Amino acid sequence: MTLCNELAVHHRLGGRHAAVTMAGKRSGGAFDPDLVAAFRTDPDGILAVIERPSVWADLLAADIR
Repeated sequence: MTLCNELAVHHRLGGRHAAVTMAGKRSGGAFDPDLVAAFRTDPDGILAVIERPSVWADLLAADIR
């Protein structure tokens, strides 16, 4: 969960490169190296999930009464 949170933050602040770089630097320290390796096999695919619009925002925008 911590890795996912940090990936989301770094991706939003600095883009794909920032997220990949941060994960690599913290691999074996703050983050399990196997999880980082899994992320680094397809960072674009994983980060695409983060970029999806929020279902909650969609619901609020629909203003269903």
